[in-house]
Amino acid sequence: MSTVYVRTAQGMAMPITFPATSKSKANPAPNLAEKKSFFSPPSRSTSAERLPEPAETQPAKAHHFAGHLLNRKPLQPIRFQGWGKTGQELPVVDLGDFTSGNPAKRAAFVQKMGDSLSRFGFVSISGHNVPATLVKNYYHTLPKVFSLPMPVKAQYVRPDLGRSRGYYELGQETKSVYEGGPRMADKKENWHSGAPDTLNVFPAEGPRSFPRQNALLFNNMEKTALLLAEALGEYLDSMGLNDRGYLKSTLVDHRQRPIGNHLMRSIHYPAVSDTERISYQAGQPVIRAGQHFDMNLFTLLPEATEAGLQIMPRENGQETGKWLPIHSQAGTLIMNVGDMLSFITGGSLNEQGRIVKQGAIPSIRHQVVGDDSTLDKPRYSLPFFVTPHYDKPLRNLKTGEEIPTVEFSYRRLNGHGSLSNATLNDFRRNVAPMLRPAE
Repeated sequence: MSTVYVRTAQGMAMPITFPATSKSKANPAPNLAEKKSFFSPPSRSTSAERLPEPAETQPAKAHHFAGHLLNRKPLQPIRFQGWGKTGQELPVVDLGDFTSGNPAKRAAFVQKMGDSLSRFGFVSISGHNVPATLVKNYYHTLPKVFSLPMPVKAQYVRPDLGRSRGYYELGQETKSVYEGGPRMADKKENWHSGAPDTLNVFPAEGPRSFPRQNALLFNNMEKTALLLAEALGEYLDSMGLNDRGYLKSTLVDHRQRPIGNHLMRSIHYPAVSDTERISYQAGQPVIRAGQHFDMNLFTLLPEATEAGLQIMPRENGQETGKWLPIHSQAGTLIMNVGDMLSFITGGSLNEQGRIVKQGAIPSIRHQVVGDDSTLDKPRYSLPFFVTPHYDKPLRNLKTGEEIPTVEFSYRRLNGHGSLSNATLNDFRRNVAPMLRPAE
């Protein structure tokens, strides 16, 4: 069985359950290229119901890593050793200052956050709306999802949805090739989900709490994202880019209801066996996710279960060529810039959807690696990609150039080779079931 959620006229999430492919050994493996119907007859009542909050559960002993992760002492401010004469620190800003009602604190937050993004492309956010217990419980659930047998997970691959919902197979992403990196597949598998009031795909064979926890995490991440978009708009105004509420308007309708086409990725980097590691060069990090730039406006990232994120900072408008490790402090979110925000702040885009000239707030090349201290452990992470509604235009605030978000996304994904030569109209049809109504 698989379950999707659609929004009713009253704005509530309505679950619809679909029959799953039989798991009989006599049946052949599912054809991943075959398109599946969006709306098969439901096998349960279609009366609308709100998603209940997941109960606090005692984590299984086999998944103790998340408890260790979120109970450890907070880290010190992040220092990039060897960068410049004294090293550089990634600022930590408290979102509570922005919402405090104190104009001085609000202005200081906007300036510090914006300056960090302009210089580093990254900033660390405390005082946000994502409870640590929710992240902790979700990390306890993910191993149960990804440990499902491959034939079961394969039933939830949705090429007809551009793989933006459901399961994304291990070894299917090769972003680093597009960005000039080594020709190798990422060592990860993903589960993609969107807003709870849109079409989603969850495994009926997996934990019953997974859809509920997913919905709660998504909603809290989005709440934080909207506040940060508002703060970013104020920073752009201070730069003379005259945002005037434009950035946030791509994420909400005229009633301030969320309409963003955000994507939440639940990522599993499997542990690397001793046998596999024999072929790796001693002392060299192993690439788990190849170098790339995020496509969206900005990304929010809770602390991962293991280290590994690296960035390539920029100095005087140029990449330094040096990879530097970066870790989220316990209880904070890392925020990093995507290509859409770079374009909005003056960047230039080519026909393949690549930024060929960075904007005033640049997107930053990054990757995930493993070494002898982390490769023998699975790694889980939860990036939340903040993206405008696909019908909203992306406006370059320096040049006035506009491009529909759906076309920007199509160029980028098609350039990566992940759309199997689909046309723009094909792409529009495939994403339509996943979009919220934009009034």
